Amino acid sequence: MGKFVGVMIGLISGAGLFGALLGFFIGMVVDRSLAAGRITFGGAANREAVQQRYFTSTFSIMGHLAKADGRISEE
Repeated sequence: MGKFVGVMIGLISGAGLFGALLGFFIGMVVDRSLAAGRITFGGAANREAVQQRYFTSTFSIMGHLAKADGRISEE
């Protein structure tokens, strides 16, 4: 499926035969990576890790912004 999509994108891009060949090879790499399990579309564990990083970075940035605005009281 990736080879077909790659060829179509290569042809549509206007690069002609070169684009089609490049798309074919990129699609082939994607197909092989998906088959070997090197590329996944996530799952519950991945979603939890992403959510944890999001919250950590968001609250870290919020803390830095609050500190930059002035002194922070403990109240």
